[in-house]
Amino acid sequence: MNQLESFHIATTRTTPEINFDGERRLLEFRGVSSPENTMEFYRPIFELVEQIASDSDPKLHLDMKLVHFNSSSAKVLFDLLQKVEAELQDGEAKVDWYCDEDDDDMIEAAEDFSDLLDLEINILIKEEI
Repeated sequence: MNQLESFHIATTRTTPEINFDGERRLLEFRGVSSPENTMEFYRPIFELVEQIASDSDPKLHLDMKLVHFNSSSAKVLFDLLQKVEAELQDGEAKVDWYCDEDDDDMIEAAEDFSDLLDLEINILIKEEI
């Protein structure tokens, strides 16, 4: 398994914090996702998935700790998870999706993504995320 470069994208009012730990292959999304140009914002993440897929030992663990995302983010996040599903089918891909116990919309979104994808998505209900 090649060492991938870790990176951090700071949160803004409309974009989530994104952390990638290259050694552990852990990609974490935290906060709100409603960027003006959603595809442009997430492009580096799509490129990361391609890079991992071309590795000799393709592994990725995603931690989704989003408190809100708009409809364009939902589409891009779904596309991203589809890419993970397709590109890492011979590897190891896992998603831990953290939802606040009072956030029925986020729980339903995570369940919908899980139902639509053949990807291991663990929905973890917490008091606070």
